[in-house]
Amino acid sequence: MTRGWIKAFLVACALALLAAALRHDLASWSARQGMARLGAGDVAGAEAAFRRAIGFGEPAAPLHFNLGVAHYRDHAHAPARGQFDLAIAAAASQPELRQAAHYNRGNSFYRQAESVSGRDRRAAIPLLRQAMDDYRQALALAPGDANARGNLELAQARLRRLVSGLGGDKQ
Repeated sequence: MTRGWIKAFLVACALALLAAALRHDLASWSARQGMARLGAGDVAGAEAAFRRAIGFGEPAAPLHFNLGVAHYRDHAHAPARGQFDLAIAAAASQPELRQAAHYNRGNSFYRQAESVSGRDRRAAIPLLRQAMDDYRQALALAPGDANARGNLELAQARLRRLVSGLGGDKQ
């Protein structure tokens, strides 16, 4: 009877190892599919593939970041920011990824501010302030980032123009 239990235990261990390997392979395959769909401009397909990869155990932070980039390229700024939020939260031990997510989230805020500023200057002001906060956070993580510094200066100048166009009314 002892040999039967040992054999059953070994078979169970082998099946568990195979299942883990299959899960890892499916996660990697789904992440590659997501990148391919992203490259082809298929944002919905990329999102579905990245979500599958996360479900199979692929590290979430880079996938959320890539989803944010996909939404940003599709001019869907609010969903992009949501994905950058998730990437920032999941990348606690990855300062380079957190920095890139802050920078890109700032870009999403800035682009949305630009898109609404023609219709509603007051609505653009808090978006520009949020963009500036993200650029500052990106600079805190990478002080030498010329792109973040340049975008911060651009957002500050745009905010000054909007506020002066409102006759100094900041709200």
